[in-house]
Amino acid sequence: MQMTAVPRPDLYPNGATPPLLLGYHAEEDVFAAWDATKHRQTRDPRASGGSNSLYVPLTTLVEARRLGFASHERVVANDVHEIVVAFRPEAADHYLRLAPALRARGSANVHATASAAGGGIIKKAGLTQRRVAVLRQVRQTVRDARFPGEVLSAYGEQCAFCGLGARLIDAAHIKSVREHGPDHVTNGVALCPTHHRAFDRGLVVIEDDYALVVNPSRTGLLKTAEIKKLGGTLRRKLALPPDPQLRPDLRFVKFHRRKAATV
Repeated sequence: MQMTAVPRPDLYPNGATPPLLLGYHAEEDVFAAWDATKHRQTRDPRASGGSNSLYVPLTTLVEARRLGFASHERVVANDVHEIVVAFRPEAADHYLRLAPALRARGSANVHATASAAGGGIIKKAGLTQRRVAVLRQVRQTVRDARFPGEVLSAYGEQCAFCGLGARLIDAAHIKSVREHGPDHVTNGVALCPTHHRAFDRGLVVIEDDYALVVNPSRTGLLKTAEIKKLGGTLRRKLALPPDPQLRPDLRFVKFHRRKAATV
């Protein structure tokens, strides 16, 4: 992405809250975000420092599409480094919460922040305890942000109940966040909007052998014809991820079923 050079360019005054500096990649359907504090000026003979070129590797965009959130550390000018992140649209709220913490200065801080923004380890050398605590929160938020991408990737971006794809699929929790369910792929399942709502309302439950059934405890919410139609949209069994380690944890499946049994 390229910013137009203009005479004496100042994108925002000193002391002002930095704007969001975003790009969108249509093919991968992800956003990229740069550190606006490192791009105060576009390239101009009278400007000192900064760059009007905004880069992010395609590999970072692909990783963001697959996992939901990814980071890249790049050189802006001389020894000035910035952290570029890429994220799926549904992770935008996570990025907005993280944006202030991603504006890092100093090599140790930048390196550690880039690692945390990728969900990796935090190298504490050269950092204050307060900054380490902030980066731990960054890492946790990134891991939360990656939940939708990891779930959708595990299921091939197709509804595990009916097979619908077309990028209309949600990452649904089996044990809800309200019930302290973790943001982990084994507590998730990819569902189309209709089956996501039906699952959240307990209209459809998963048996221990991953069979899908219309919940008899909740059929009073539907008309007889609607019950038949809902059942007709379901696979006989949940379409499972090829990797056994990514499949739904039966502890969460049992929890959902118990909750759905209460009227």
